[in-house]
Amino acid sequence: MKCTGCGAGLISPTGEYFTVCPYCQSHDTKMKCTNCGCVLTCPIGTILDTCPYCQSFMAEHRESDVTNVDENLEPTVDENLPSIGSIYHFGGYHWRILDVQDGKALLLSENILEKRTFHKVGKIKKLTFHKIRDTSEITWENCTLRSYLNGKFLDKFNPSDKELIIKSNTEGTIFDHIFLLSREEAKQYLGKRKKRIALYDGMSWWWWLRSPICDNSSATAVDDDGKFDEYDFTDNDNGVRPALWLKL
Repeated sequence: MKCTGCGAGLISPTGEYFTVCPYCQSHDTKMKCTNCGCVLTCPIGTILDTCPYCQSFMAEHRESDVTNVDENLEPTVDENLPSIGSIYHFGGYHWRILDVQDGKALLLSENILEKRTFHKVGKIKKLTFHKIRDTSEITWENCTLRSYLNGKFLDKFNPSDKELIIKSNTEGTIFDHIFLLSREEAKQYLGKRKKRIALYDGMSWWWWLRSPICDNSSATAVDDDGKFDEYDFTDNDNGVRPALWLKL
């Protein structure tokens, strides 16, 4: 059974069909994971290298399970180099590869990893990586979410993985190891609205972007329907989808 939204299909280990496609929020796939029994192909009909349910690299293609696949389509997974659109396992998380260039790849977490405020208001002396009382000063550069991503979240990676994360230019003179996509990047890399939908605990959810604050109290985000919106930056119910450039 194939997903009518993106072409992916999915069968549970017990043989029952999933009712929601984890990629486009529709329905199912046709490739068996030898570890947990789930079967799946990527939206264009080629094989994913990682099972998003058991996090195994043992996804095994079965010719008899794949139907209506265009044989002329380019494969999404390269044996030697991660390719755009494929799922990549790194640092204990699953990432969607958005771009590959000059020996590096742009990764975005496949799903929302956690919920956090964009900025936590408070008192402190410095103006960077801190809590600011005057909300008119808030930007991506000095929001507390940026501080968290490049501090405690980055420290979750082991030393060898950290060395592979490239400190890259995100905004003007700002350089980050871990960052959020901007609104423009979300449009460029994710395209249509349905492609921007992300899951948190199996449900579509809102997630922050790093684009300029909409006003003195709200920040840009993608809603649970994949549309661009704005939310109070102190809202701790919005999701976080980290992005990074990885050395290949």
